[in-house]
Order: sequence, then C-alpha cells, then structure tokens
Amino acid sequence: MRVQEVIQQMQAGYTGSREQAQQAYMASFAELREQGDILYHIFQSAGEDEVRRYLGKTFTTIFEQLIEIEAEGIPASPEDKRLIARLLRNATTGFLVEWLESGMKLPIEQTVRRLDFLFTDLVREALKRSAADIAAE
Repeated sequence: MRVQEVIQQMQAGYTGSREQAQQAYMASFAELREQGDILYHIFQSAGEDEVRRYLGKTFTTIFEQLIEIEAEGIPASPEDKRLIARLLRNATTGFLVEWLESGMKLPIEQTVRRLDFLFTDLVREALKRSAADIAAE
C-alpha cells in the first residue's frame, strides 16, 4: 500500500463512532509505519517543508472529522472546532516529522496511542468550554 492510500484510509476511517475512528486511525499509523520507507524517501528528497505541507493538508481533514465526532451533542462554535483541529494537526505533524528525522526509530504508534489517552478528555472539555462560552453570551 502506498502512503497516499494509507492517508486515504485514515481519512475514510473517520466516520461513525469515536471507537471506530480511533481503531482506523491506529491501524493506519501501523500501516504507515510498515510503508514508512516511501514517506521517509519523500522526506529525504523533498525536505521537511514539503512533507509538512502534505501532512498538514491530510491531517486537516482527518482532525476536522474527528472533532465533529467528539463534538456530537456539544454545540461548540465552528471557529473553536477548527482551532482545536489545527492544534491536533500541528502536533501530529510535528510528531511525524520527529519520527522521520529519527529514521523512523521512535515508537510512533505508542506515542500516538499515549497522546490520545492523555488528551482525549481535554478535547471534549475544550469543546464544552466553547459551548458554555456561546451560552454565556
């Protein structure tokens, strides 16, 4: 499977429940690790900026979809949802670039799984604060 197919799989996996989205997301990272040589070659030949742009575009879609899943039933503002998605996109892109810079030696799946564990409730809490701010106006 090529890198673009892995990315498309990640994007397609972000429908339905949070659990389904997380499973698709983690399976995609495992696949990306297995096929990482292609992305690593792009990173080495095109450079970090090009890879960041590519990943940024990809993860924008993924995280916007994830935030919509997380925000179900929470009337957060669209601007705040986009802001949270941008934060997640930039963090994930940064971790992937670090992974590539390390020669793909860092445990990317473990890192992503741990970050998800640590920050999932923070995302929901940020969405709730956004909704509370709207209600207070």
